Amino acid sequence: MESHVLDEITQACRNNDPVKLSAVFRHTKALSQEDLLKILEPIRQVPICPIAAEFFALIGRSPLSEGFLKKRIDTLAEIARREPEAIINLLASGKFHHNSMLMEIAGVLELEQAVPYLHDLLSDLVNPEDVETAIAALGRIGDENSVPKLKMYLDLSQPALAKAALKAIGGCAGEESLEIILDVLGKNKEMDIAALDLLAHMGYAKGIQAVAGFLKSRDVDVRNRAIDKLVETGCLAIPFLHELLGDQNPDVRIVVCNTLGFIKNKESVKPLLHAAKDEHPNVRYAAFEALGRVGSKSCIMHLPTGVLDEEPQVRVAAMTAIEENIEDAFTVRGIRNFFETRQENIEIAAMATVVANAKKVFLFLSDNEIFRELCYRFFYEIKSGREIAELVIFLKNSHKEGLVRELESYGVMEKEAKAFKVLVVDDSKIMHKIIGSALAPARHRISSAYNGHEALAALGKENFDIILTDMNMPEMNGIELIRKIRRDEEYKSIPIVMITTQSENLDKKLAISVGANYFLTKPFKNEKLLGIVDDYLHGREPRGIEI
Repeated sequence: MESHVLDEITQACRNNDPVKLSAVFRHTKALSQEDLLKILEPIRQVPICPIAAEFFALIGRSPLSEGFLKKRIDTLAEIARREPEAIINLLASGKFHHNSMLMEIAGVLELEQAVPYLHDLLSDLVNPEDVETAIAALGRIGDENSVPKLKMYLDLSQPALAKAALKAIGGCAGEESLEIILDVLGKNKEMDIAALDLLAHMGYAKGIQAVAGFLKSRDVDVRNRAIDKLVETGCLAIPFLHELLGDQNPDVRIVVCNTLGFIKNKESVKPLLHAAKDEHPNVRYAAFEALGRVGSKSCIMHLPTGVLDEEPQVRVAAMTAIEENIEDAFTVRGIRNFFETRQENIEIAAMATVVANAKKVFLFLSDNEIFRELCYRFFYEIKSGREIAELVIFLKNSHKEGLVRELESYGVMEKEAKAFKVLVVDDSKIMHKIIGSALAPARHRISSAYNGHEALAALGKENFDIILTDMNMPEMNGIELIRKIRRDEEYKSIPIVMITTQSENLDKKLAISVGANYFLTKPFKNEKLLGIVDDYLHGREPRGIEI
């Protein structure tokens, strides 16, 4: 483009002169990519005026690459919004050189008038990328009449087109679309993941029920995506999750409890209290942990029963839930009365309080001398000097100087051991407390991460002698974390123990196949975990390895 033409366009834009702009566009033969870059921004800033037809006709005469135009679709669509019939007319002509650009703009602007022309183009297009662009545009427009046309591309022999078609069908959001999406479930992992996103977004009860059904999936990625989508759906998912608590597989019931906890809705309390009575200890553990997350006052008086559970790790989960929900004198009195009915209850409660690091519970129940003395003893037996120091600070901030003096006079804090460093990766704060207490006798130095990304960041800052990781975590699960660790030559020899509630053999085999050294199922005995860690840290292979 000659410099005087560029000056005329710039000046006409500045003066908001659509007549002159149209005339210049009509008499300009072609644009280079450099020319378009120079005039695109001035044109975008012009107030509403009818210049789109001539402008896009000029683009059609110009040797511009589809990739170049694709990067500027949003700006081009903004210009086309002033005169959308220009896009329709160019599509109808069938002679435009940049159909891919037109199709994308039609989708961005959701031009219903473009639907018949997009259908015609789909019948003629050969390039898979152009077909995918047309499919995506129809999905963004969301016209239900497009569904039969889109359904033709669900053939899994062309995965990219099939996935695009499925997403587009979801964009049409009707009963027919719902049935088509439900019909493709279970045939392909990538399609399943795409379908989960769509079903949750569409909001139909039948679709949400189908998403809940994927909590039974043995594929970690699919299962985690289903959890994420149900959490996004919120209280609408709770009835279907409640139904799944009747599943025979305890692993499914555990995942359901976790999901109910992540939803954090008071409607979750009833199904979780039901799960808290489950015959399987891992389900009870997950239920109490979830109740702590939900944080409803209606559940607080049900939590002490969990502190007396036969399984120590369930007790800690229940005590942590109490710690997170205890608020007023009424609930404190009820909890105190519950534990004081029997001497052995007080001892169990004291141990759970210390393992859970439940500072508020300790403070509220400290007027019971037996409970207080037991807590002091357990603190010095199983807690690190750092944790005892944290309790001292908490008590001082609560103006309990008398308790501080008693605690400090009860024993002598040992120095932190730094011989071995352990990285614990788990999204559950309760599990960090339980693992910390299990390893306390060895006085290892323990660092915490709550997902795979945090674990990798920690590994980048310091060296660890062993990693203990959960399987199911948000953002990056344990399987993906192990994969990434084992790809790094520096970390290939570090022992990794996966600790999880999942007991399926497929999960065990998957963990070992990606590089885990050991698969330990929750709940575990403290001495077993301590022995496994000790064996690996001293170069021994643990006996009775679980695979």
